[in-house]
Amino acid sequence: MPKVKIEDILPSGEKVSVVIEGSEVSRERILQILDLFNILSKTDTVREPRTLKEKIWEILVNNFSDGEWFTINEAYAAVRQSLRDVSVTAVSSYVSRFLREGRLEKTGRKPRTRYRIKKTFVRVF
Repeated sequence: MPKVKIEDILPSGEKVSVVIEGSEVSRERILQILDLFNILSKTDTVREPRTLKEKIWEILVNNFSDGEWFTINEAYAAVRQSLRDVSVTAVSSYVSRFLREGRLEKTGRKPRTRYRIKKTFVRVF
């Protein structure tokens, strides 16, 4: 019996998962679900992130969402362009939290540790 699982992390940081299972899972149904994910990912009203965590996540997504691996120092440099009063240890702490939450994946060991934003499904545009 076919089973398809589609996951995404919305710009707001929410994780959305949909599982379709059954003998008649159609391509059209999967495309409808992908359309729903695209709708959820777009925001009509631009809201300013409230917490430092949300701000840092948004900066990481804007700079590294293409699957590019990055270091803590590269993440810090990107964050510093928008948030002048943030420390490298704060960025490092949030990157660790995002990793634990499943938003990031990690490769390598210190001092060559690199991170990237997880791509949980391919968007159809």
